[in-house]
Amino acid sequence: MAVDNKPNINESLLKHIAAIDMIFASGFSLGDYIQDLGFNSVYIYFRSSEWHLISPLVSRFYHDPQLAGSVKAYLSDQAGKHEFPYYGLFGQISCKDFSAEKLVEGSLVLVLGNEPDSTVTSRCQEQKAQVLMFKKFVYSANKYLVVNHALLRINRHVPGVHILICELPEFPHGELTENEAMLKNTKQSFSSLLAKLKAGEKIENLNQAFMGLPYNDSNSIQELLTTIPSTIVAGGGLRFKDYKSALVNASNGRRVDPVPAIKPKQTLYFVGGCRAMGYGAPDDGTPAAQLQKVFNKHNVNIEVQNWSFLLNGRYRLTSQLLRSLPLLPGDILLLTNGFDFDELQRFSIQYTFIDLRGLFNRPHDYGETIFDCKPHYTEHGNRMIADAIFTKLGKDYLVASTEIMKQRQAAIDAPVIANNSRFSNTDADTQQELPFGQAFQEYLDSLKPLHPRIGSIVMNCNPFTLGHRYLIEHAAAQVDRLFIFVVEEDKSEFSFKDRLSLVIEGVKDLPNVSVLPSGQFIISSLTFVDYFGKSELQDKTIDPSGDVELFARYIAPTLGITVRFAGEEPFDNVTLQYNQTMEKILPKYGIDFEVIARKESDGEPISASMVRALIKTQSWDKIDKLVPKTTLKYLKKSFGEKTQAQKKNTESKSIEKPSTTASRSG
Repeated sequence: MAVDNKPNINESLLKHIAAIDMIFASGFSLGDYIQDLGFNSVYIYFRSSEWHLISPLVSRFYHDPQLAGSVKAYLSDQAGKHEFPYYGLFGQISCKDFSAEKLVEGSLVLVLGNEPDSTVTSRCQEQKAQVLMFKKFVYSANKYLVVNHALLRINRHVPGVHILICELPEFPHGELTENEAMLKNTKQSFSSLLAKLKAGEKIENLNQAFMGLPYNDSNSIQELLTTIPSTIVAGGGLRFKDYKSALVNASNGRRVDPVPAIKPKQTLYFVGGCRAMGYGAPDDGTPAAQLQKVFNKHNVNIEVQNWSFLLNGRYRLTSQLLRSLPLLPGDILLLTNGFDFDELQRFSIQYTFIDLRGLFNRPHDYGETIFDCKPHYTEHGNRMIADAIFTKLGKDYLVASTEIMKQRQAAIDAPVIANNSRFSNTDADTQQELPFGQAFQEYLDSLKPLHPRIGSIVMNCNPFTLGHRYLIEHAAAQVDRLFIFVVEEDKSEFSFKDRLSLVIEGVKDLPNVSVLPSGQFIISSLTFVDYFGKSELQDKTIDPSGDVELFARYIAPTLGITVRFAGEEPFDNVTLQYNQTMEKILPKYGIDFEVIARKESDGEPISASMVRALIKTQSWDKIDKLVPKTTLKYLKKSFGEKTQAQKKNTESKSIEKPSTTASRSG
């Protein structure tokens, strides 16, 4: 009896077979995974309706050098009665009765169908073989290989980084609250909850999880459940687009961290999916924000950064994200997504594991911890997670040793390559040691002072003042060359063209100063949109770290910049926070940051806003004290003469009116 040559192709299985190619394309092998699992032979168990899948599948296994000769495929039904089209392919396909086959002890049996039949199950039990469904196997292999490989790279190239693998809480078991029982029985999802709220139903009639919180009205809950738009960044994985609302905000690629750290010496990167990101909670109620509050309470000098996105099931994006983090010795990577917890714990002894799966089981006094059946967590649940992480780790674990902090400082002081990555994209396991040892290192150190010192300033110059000139003169005297980046975004009172011209004219007598446009990658709508809404954000916490990281990782090393200057900021809270961010981030990349006191006039710091106010009142004598001659000439030409002409025109009209009236009365 011949096999039907018009099979009902299982599209899902084909996609999983194609996923093997993706694993190979990423530089990994199923053989790596199978060997890590401890199996030495593989049997593929399939039905006649799946024969068309066996040739491409066995071919992929066969071309894996670690598996060649150790894979066999067995046809499950009508054994011995088929004229099997691919019989004999590499000598790996058999139509023998599987139940009579002697399996190699410790082997793996992959079942292509939906569930293994009793023949497979009983035979594997007898022969001490492990049964896995093929789809689940490929899914787990994808997840394990891609993410674990990224973690291994971090271990190799950034020694001293603590890697924490945390399994987040599941839906509670046992005793349930009335709301939890409702979620379990109705299987209420966040999407169905959001749809009902948009249809006008009241939150108090749908879900009690938010009651008692300050944002328990239907509009606020809709805001919390609205997904932040995201984009894929080449080489960096997923990032959020800038997003603003009363409760949920994203800036510079990730969710805003509104809780400041206390004198941070290390950074904890909180990486995960939607639950770790804090979906359904306000900015100050996410797991990362709650953990920062716990650290601050216990005087732990660690800054917690929320690097969690909608990553569930997107393992390559998780891997790319992990590779892009600016990790340093002493930092902590807390990963909550992209792994099989039990499997990773079995094979990866170098990580610290935190199992919180049963955390929400009662009794506890944290109130309602979940708001849907997935579950996603409320602010109370996130606080419970943060408390549990701190309790399980302890303060001593979080404090890096003196030796690790020395390594951290050495990494900060080390020369940074052009892409500023702490580890390259190659698979080199070790970095080359310097020839001739310490003597050669000392020789290299002696050459460092001979390297030219290159500095930079980023300025808006709206318009260019003597304060700007003073800052440039002061900085130029400390470096061999100084780059001035003029903000190119045209969102100021003076156009970019005019501002750039004013700076060029105002510093042309300084031989070591070069003036450049900032382009769209330094203080722009793309990298730091909050800068252009400063007047409305003076009482808000902003996050300009993305802009600073971009400068430090890519722009500075391209020009050899080793120091960035800024004027002190006594008035503008947004600019002050930008300066504080530079002070924190730039040294990580070997870039000094220096704040220069402002030049004063009549006891007050000179500012561009002061000049703009005086222009409106035509106070040219006062303006003359605040701006260079080149700027004064431009301002008078643009505003002074024009204003005088308008004034004369107005006076002329006022003179004409009385004479007209007189002639009429006469």
